[in-house]
Amino acid sequence: MKNKAVLVTLLLGILAATGCGPVNSLYALYTKEDKFLDENLVGEWQQTPETATESEKNARWVFLRDGESNVYKTWVGTIGKRGGFFAKGRLVHLGKAVFVDFEPDTDSSGDNENALPFPVIESHMIGRIWIEKDKARIHFLSEDWVKKQLKEGKLTLAHAGPGESPILNASTADLRKFAQEHSEDEEAFSENFELVRMK
Repeated sequence: MKNKAVLVTLLLGILAATGCGPVNSLYALYTKEDKFLDENLVGEWQQTPETATESEKNARWVFLRDGESNVYKTWVGTIGKRGGFFAKGRLVHLGKAVFVDFEPDTDSSGDNENALPFPVIESHMIGRIWIEKDKARIHFLSEDWVKKQLKEGKLTLAHAGPGESPILNASTADLRKFAQEHSEDEEAFSENFELVRMK
């Protein structure tokens, strides 16, 4: 999938690629009442061999618990290379679905001069997440889907910016309602990553 490859490229800092990826939101999906944490997510992950392209085979996703909090310190990068992208991840339980909200982790990226927080701007990337013992799936909210909804006049979430690069500025309450209503929408949440735990 073109968009998925572009997102991996973005996360790994390969600047040659262009295109779309997950849409950014100015507001968080989580609230201070959200305390959900799944210990099964802690560890080092890679994309499944069946879904990884050649450039993705050395990519790693690392989730560490941030002390006693409900925050995951997250790193995405390439083994054998300095740098990477750092984020704070939080799980959000809405109805029967679990979502993840990533925001920049400027504290961790300061430890490595070649690392960057992601998302790069002060924003949030949200996605559906399924966590098993040795498998995890993350399906981010697709920018292409948002653009299509905008073009057809169907987007119910507040947004800003040009149609080529929309940024959501809906309130947390509206985001949570939207996420729950679209939790099984495979077109809305279609920037997909299939991960397996490193042994």
